[in-house]
Amino acid sequence: MSKDPILVLQMQRMGDLIMTFPLLIRLLNQFPGHPVWVAAEEQFFKGLMAVAPPVTFFPSHAVSRMQGKHFHLVLNLSHRPDAAALGPKIKNDAWFGPRQDAAGNTYIHGQWQMYRASLTNNNRHNRFHWSDLNELDIVPYAEIRRTRWNPVSLNPHKSGVGLFLGASEAAKRPDAEFWAELAKNLRKRGINPVLLGGPAERPLAQEVTRRIKIANLTGRFDVPGLCAFLNTLQLLVTPDTGPMHLAAWLGLPVLNLSMGPVNAWDTGPVQPAHLILRSGISCRGCWQCKSGLACHRHFVPTRVAAIISAVLSRGVGADAHAYFARLRLPGQEIMFTARRNGLYDLLPARPEAHNSAHALLGNFWRCFFGAGFSLWEETAPQKSWKILEEQAPSLLPSFDCALASLTAEYTRALKTRSELSSDFWRSVPPLLRPLSGYLHLLLQNGDYSPESFLRGAGMLDFLSAITEN
Repeated sequence: MSKDPILVLQMQRMGDLIMTFPLLIRLLNQFPGHPVWVAAEEQFFKGLMAVAPPVTFFPSHAVSRMQGKHFHLVLNLSHRPDAAALGPKIKNDAWFGPRQDAAGNTYIHGQWQMYRASLTNNNRHNRFHWSDLNELDIVPYAEIRRTRWNPVSLNPHKSGVGLFLGASEAAKRPDAEFWAELAKNLRKRGINPVLLGGPAERPLAQEVTRRIKIANLTGRFDVPGLCAFLNTLQLLVTPDTGPMHLAAWLGLPVLNLSMGPVNAWDTGPVQPAHLILRSGISCRGCWQCKSGLACHRHFVPTRVAAIISAVLSRGVGADAHAYFARLRLPGQEIMFTARRNGLYDLLPARPEAHNSAHALLGNFWRCFFGAGFSLWEETAPQKSWKILEEQAPSLLPSFDCALASLTAEYTRALKTRSELSSDFWRSVPPLLRPLSGYLHLLLQNGDYSPESFLRGAGMLDFLSAITEN
């Protein structure tokens, strides 16, 4: 007899769906005999079924037919209200992610799902990839650590460089002038690129082709056709977009031009050995651009062409790492995707970038939440804090002052059992907002119960103990 199925609600874009594929494989392995069903947008999953894990997809609008069905597990990875509204309508043994109760109130179930929700407008110092956050409430960390990922590599029997033009919004992609100048510089190096994109990229491609004659395949492929064409290329150059994740899933090396309101730690190519070129300015990792797209100015076509040429000649292995470690990129940095203890990681090409204040602070928060949620030993954040003290001592006064302010405000609310002000999490500098954002959501999600207050107080005590030692 077939066991109760597992239901995954992923009603977002193509890239979000592809980033769910590692989770689907985990579920099939961890829960043998339980069919895995995925509710998603048909326009995205239909073309991906040939390359997706062997699960059952069905359109999101058909979810209403699930009423009365019993599921072993439900994982809601969608922020859509209609997904959470299924909560009281379908039977389940366990639910993770947003869920509406019979009274119409929505609560987030799962500490990692709540952590993900706390990143909204607040992901500046996040160091957990969304594909990992999909799994951490469900899959034992020991199993995640055992997983071995095969890094991508350049295929010498293939040729061609694809330039995927588009992204979900203009701030996340280069403009026509950049793409045209990049194509010209690649031609000078003997590299003939091709323009790629969906129907929405046709106007942008026309602007590019007015500047340079170049093969233009935008709007030519459905998803299966795009998969077939990507498999003929050596490299895809692309902003953060669904086809970037598709190429990575297919094993095609990617050079991700990470610009605008995206954070490569959140949504970079999942597999190891892809390259990410991103701005070094301090606003990176914001949820929306407020700086007039200042990061775009650092993406110089001649520089990007040189990087592409180096990748094609050196590959994406150790030789490439050594080359890029010597490269000077004013205002930018190159990072390689990797895995650390089973989880997503980004390795700066230049070793000294590991010791920047931004990198050290991000790693501290990774260690803090990982220890707080029992991924690893509690000494990990203490060790990380010691490194922060040694390498970035100028941060400490601001951190201590912000922590004192946050603790005082939280203690006041705890004593009076009062709700926090709407701007509580923003009331401290960005360096402490990973915790203030989580605490704010923790109390809201717990209806300001004594239990939620005490849990938050425990996290503050844990942080204070680390910083005082």
